[in-house]
Amino acid sequence: MTGPTVAPATPESKSSSRSPAAYRPDIDGLRALAIIPVLLFHGGFSAFRGGFVGVDVFFVVSGFLITSLIQREIEAGTFSYVAFWERRARRLLPPMFVVIFVSCGVAFALFLPEDLEAFGESVFATSTFLSNVYFWLVAGYFSTPDAPVPLVHTWSLAIEEQFYFFFPALLMLLAAAALARRLSVIALICGLSFTASLVMVEYAPEGAYYLLPSRVWELMLGALVALLPASPRQLGRVADALLAIGLLAIAGAVLSYDASTPFPGVAGLAPSLATALLIWVGDQPGSVLKHLFTNRVSVHVGRRSYALYLWHLPLLVFWATWSNKPLSTVSTYEVAAVLLVSFVLASLSLRFVEDPIRRRTLLSSRTSIFTFCLVCLALPAAFGLAAYRSGGFSGRVPRDVLLIANANDLTDEQAACGAGKICRVGVRENVEPTFLVWGDSHATALLQVIDETAREQGLGGLTAVKGGCPPVFDATLPRYGRACTERNNAVRELLDRSEFEAVILVGLWSGYLGEAPIASGGGVPDNQLSTGEVFARQLRLTVARLAAHGTRVYLVDEPPYPVAFRPARLAFAMWRKSDSPQLNLIEGTVGLSVRDYRDRTRRSRALFEELIADVPIQVVSQEPFLCVDDFCPAVSEGRSIFRDNTHLNNHGATKLAGAMRPIFRDIAGSGE
Repeated sequence: MTGPTVAPATPESKSSSRSPAAYRPDIDGLRALAIIPVLLFHGGFSAFRGGFVGVDVFFVVSGFLITSLIQREIEAGTFSYVAFWERRARRLLPPMFVVIFVSCGVAFALFLPEDLEAFGESVFATSTFLSNVYFWLVAGYFSTPDAPVPLVHTWSLAIEEQFYFFFPALLMLLAAAALARRLSVIALICGLSFTASLVMVEYAPEGAYYLLPSRVWELMLGALVALLPASPRQLGRVADALLAIGLLAIAGAVLSYDASTPFPGVAGLAPSLATALLIWVGDQPGSVLKHLFTNRVSVHVGRRSYALYLWHLPLLVFWATWSNKPLSTVSTYEVAAVLLVSFVLASLSLRFVEDPIRRRTLLSSRTSIFTFCLVCLALPAAFGLAAYRSGGFSGRVPRDVLLIANANDLTDEQAACGAGKICRVGVRENVEPTFLVWGDSHATALLQVIDETAREQGLGGLTAVKGGCPPVFDATLPRYGRACTERNNAVRELLDRSEFEAVILVGLWSGYLGEAPIASGGGVPDNQLSTGEVFARQLRLTVARLAAHGTRVYLVDEPPYPVAFRPARLAFAMWRKSDSPQLNLIEGTVGLSVRDYRDRTRRSRALFEELIADVPIQVVSQEPFLCVDDFCPAVSEGRSIFRDNTHLNNHGATKLAGAMRPIFRDIAGSGE
């Protein structure tokens, strides 16, 4: 996360813009300012939901320090790629190795096979400096509060490591150029990267967050500060005013941003520019506010910030796993205790790992540090590969536990179709599509049973499914805004050019009636309606439009999911007990009462009744097929019927074959 403390060295050449050789305690204080919001953000403190911007502060600081170090050595004629990478290896890798090795051991002891398999993938990616790419592909920084992902924070280390591959070469290429030319080139790269960030935030938000092209502008911003002339001396109150502006900008971002903030993009400017400003004026001799950064406590925390960053999240995740509850529900006292332990471990890391290796009292030769690093990269990579190929070392866990734990049985094809790809379902050859399955991730859960029951009638159809996107025109959720709008507009065009006999709508209706959708059209201004009324209006308009075209509309109700149920948690409880519970007892107690199910879906059922009275549609209820008497079990035949706390898995969806068959018999009969 952080760059080196630049030790005193030979005086700079006359062409340099500032003296980078002097140690600046304010930079360590700035690191403290960066790490504290990150800790509080991961600790689940609601007031610090924007604490992730601390990483952006680190990026700018690193860009400044690395540029200062390389530029000084280039001007002195002493720069060496090998020496540069030796310093980076000594600074960054040993404490990371300690955390990875400990994490591998704890994960092996605590994680169920599926989680250990995913952890193995992340360890391999971290060991190859590609964890940002891995988490972009398979995980979400804000969407994994209930999943054990102890190394997700290493994405930022990968960004810096990738930056180090090309940036020294760039500075070497610019070594003979005038300062103005160097500044122009770096400013151009900074601008291009920021433009990429703006575009990606709009069209590929996960990529914008995780990938180097949309992040390198923050490091380049730090590089610009390093190359610019130093701030004029004796600014006095002006320096304090600028420091106050920088502090307020970062604090504002920490307190006002959250997971719904498009980031980095425009939102990334405030913390990044503020950090650049704090660096530029942070060493003013007459400043009063600078003591916020240079006092002993701030410097003490700042010197441990890298190890703190490494340790805190794995410890939080492992504690939540051991406690068998979501990280988001860990108590404030537990979080405080874990963060205190993180600080102790960070201090030990600084004392016994970081300082001795950086000062060469351990692994003093270049050969020894490179050999050590290669071995320590290879071992966890081998562990990660073994965990992946062995299915998370599944032999550690009894079979009855595995049956519960292996709840996610979605096929690769289902996952691809559920991500927005238009797919064929049912009979795929020599049959024109006669129906469309349009829905959110709950439609993904039903694709296999729909495929099988449609085949029974010789029917084929298409799917238009995307997680989090309600199957209605002109209404999406804020967190999926443009993606859902584009998907639903594509469905509109597909319906206009196709002649489907029927459209099957699937969604988490009670959830949409409780969230705030973005809607357009419909006469009454949205600000005069409740959130449920906005969505209900758009559903009415969608169903009416489909029916007006002579299309049969089937509206599939949501499953009776028990919100507090997690297959992995039940499996973990079974695994950690000396005797596994009797499965028939579990099947009778783990689930949702019919009364609670009907209470949750009261608004959606009332809406469906209104629609049936106005438009010729059919509502398909899941209750008769998933509930027995007054109870809806979450476990059946020794297996979970849900893959998580809301979505059916294929095992559960097969119980709805009886609900799907009448639909396709009806469609087949209408075409005769």
